[in-house]
Amino acid sequence: MNVNAIIVNYFTADFLPPLLEILQNEKDISKIVISNNGDRANLDGLASHYQKAAVIHHTENIGFAAAVNKACLSDKADYYLLLNPDTLPDKGFVRALLSTAIAHDALITGPRFFWDNEKTFRLPPAPGFSWSMGAGLHLALQSSVEAILTANNWVFRHERFWEKTAPFSETFLSGACMLVKNDNDFFESGKILDDRFFLYYEDTDLCLRALLANKPVMVAPDAEVVHYWDKSPGDKKSIFMEESEKLFLEKHYGKSTPYPEFHITKKQNSISVFELGEMVNGPEFQIDEKHDSGDFYFELGINPIFTPFAQAIGNGETFVFPQGILEGLKPGLYFFRQRTFSNQVLAIWKWRKV
Repeated sequence: MNVNAIIVNYFTADFLPPLLEILQNEKDISKIVISNNGDRANLDGLASHYQKAAVIHHTENIGFAAAVNKACLSDKADYYLLLNPDTLPDKGFVRALLSTAIAHDALITGPRFFWDNEKTFRLPPAPGFSWSMGAGLHLALQSSVEAILTANNWVFRHERFWEKTAPFSETFLSGACMLVKNDNDFFESGKILDDRFFLYYEDTDLCLRALLANKPVMVAPDAEVVHYWDKSPGDKKSIFMEESEKLFLEKHYGKSTPYPEFHITKKQNSISVFELGEMVNGPEFQIDEKHDSGDFYFELGINPIFTPFAQAIGNGETFVFPQGILEGLKPGLYFFRQRTFSNQVLAIWKWRKV
């Protein structure tokens, strides 16, 4: 079985050396293809240091999915390993992914992700997308009842994702790292992604197509990858996200149906939200110690119902948000909470990264 690793570069050359070093030494990888959508940035010189690496240059930014497909068509393999430049896998991760893929005849196999090198924060399972999911989130922001139910459902999904020790199935996986079997019957054109998606939703679309075709989508828990998250530049990402969501809905539902407005009176939540204002440095959170257990979950979300969230485990009187992670966060509104292992929320904080 030969595996070709594919990395789409868009002005992220600074992240590549440590990633290429790991991939070069993974015995199961036959070739590393850098599909370049950005400036050449001495990529040819960089690739020359790694025997397995080659670069495909595009005259313009053709989008993530199209760049992946170009790499697939340039050199066919039994499996394609898609990797974001802002990832750093553990040694031996390819063997863990490949073993799971072969054992379960999986079309797509993925790892579990951490946010930082110290593996302080565990990243969530891939949210994916469906019309009902989007409508549910929309409703949860209108109704305190739905907010609690939605938040709890995500907690249970997160716990399942991180408690499993044997390979398990998932509906959606993250395109930041996924091993895709080159199934000729499924990928008749040789392309593995729908390149109408310029950026975002191409991985969600691929997983949904696998589900509809009754093809296994698996997680290999022994494969662990650090994903620094959202390091590629660009000021149009929100536009691409909206366009891709619309395309996804039109492709799988016939049209981009608007979500209903329920006009529900939102009741006051029993948990107070502490306003921290605008911050540049990492917030320091004062911990509620009224419970016997010394360990708590500390979770960061981008919405008040924490769907999804990144998770750390800590104890003591304070929790200081890691400065290295904070520096990588884009400006915007963030939510942080302390939660017990028995799923009782003790405190919620809100602040704006500037």
